[in-house]
Amino acid sequence: MNNRKILLAVLSIILLAVLACSFFGGQPQAQEPTSSVYATAVSAGGVHTCALLNTGKVKCWGSNDTGQFGDGTYVSHNTAVEIPGLSEVVAISAGGGHTCALLSNGEVRCWGKNTSGQLGDGTKQLQGDPVIVPSLTDAVAISAGGEHTCAILKDGKAKCWGKNLYGRVGDGSNTRLILSPVDVAGLTDRLVLISAGYEHTCAVTSPGGIKCWGKNDNGQVGDDTTRNRKIATDVIALDSGIKSVSTGYATSCVATEYKNVLCWGWIGRQDYYTSPQEVAGLEKDIIAVAAGASHICGLTSDGIVKCLGENEYGQLGSGGTNAYSAKNVNGLGSVTSLSAGFNHTCALVDSGKIFCWGQNGAGALGNGTDTDSSTPVEVIGLVE
Repeated sequence: MNNRKILLAVLSIILLAVLACSFFGGQPQAQEPTSSVYATAVSAGGVHTCALLNTGKVKCWGSNDTGQFGDGTYVSHNTAVEIPGLSEVVAISAGGGHTCALLSNGEVRCWGKNTSGQLGDGTKQLQGDPVIVPSLTDAVAISAGGEHTCAILKDGKAKCWGKNLYGRVGDGSNTRLILSPVDVAGLTDRLVLISAGYEHTCAVTSPGGIKCWGKNDNGQVGDDTTRNRKIATDVIALDSGIKSVSTGYATSCVATEYKNVLCWGWIGRQDYYTSPQEVAGLEKDIIAVAAGASHICGLTSDGIVKCLGENEYGQLGSGGTNAYSAKNVNGLGSVTSLSAGFNHTCALVDSGKIFCWGQNGAGALGNGTDTDSSTPVEVIGLVE
């Protein structure tokens, strides 16, 4: 064999080795945002969705029939539109028919439906523009539920407001509507995470335990009973190691330090659980969880989304019918965070784009149509 043939043979071996590493041993590199404006967080509500941008601005899409966009109108949009006059936002949360934003100075502003006082401005008047929650100046986290809202304060305590039927506000009272923030009772440790569901609330404490309160007819409080709880109540057998929490319609889920998902309440079947149970297909490598009305999604450490539950509107993102062991959602790339709405799901990818799937009757997927999708579609008008 002459020198030229030997050289070609060596180069071929090297090329094959490089390709083998790419397919079998290499790790995909995270994609950096290439746009000047891109999303940094996403929150899926009842039938609308909102995103936080790197500029501190907010864009929303979907139903706007109760003013949940905060743009001063009640016109729905199936692509992303910016909320005017709102800036320096550090967190966003979309609820059943309202939306709330946390500002960099610790203030909270809310807008949209307010029939139960869920905007916290002391009234029951619907607001098409953001209004300040007067008594909150040191909030560090927020979560908008079905008809109530909660915030964690700088001192680690929690305040909630809005509809208090079944005790979802957590102040221990029988007051049906609470129009301004009140302290949640039954808390001894500092809180680090909070999630307001449809009719109940759960919060993670600084030791990594979890407490829940509110409606408990399906065991969603997790105390091994079905008694409604008006104050924060310990979830049975979970006192440490909680890394992520999400509450849905009658479901509560956590991702733990063991990188698995535990849920309690109703999770899309006829059965319900009054204490934490491991979720099929989400037993390993899960770093975050999102619970919808009847579906659950988990995010793996390498950016893959897996979902299970009911799939009537395509909210599982994997096509097909209902699935009770989690299946991969394909076509997303590397996901950094996700959020489950009532019957739709959205994922933020490392490029700063957002993809959604599921129910789209009001344009909640943001892809310019009103057609449901069982596979991810990109939100239009989001990045620049």
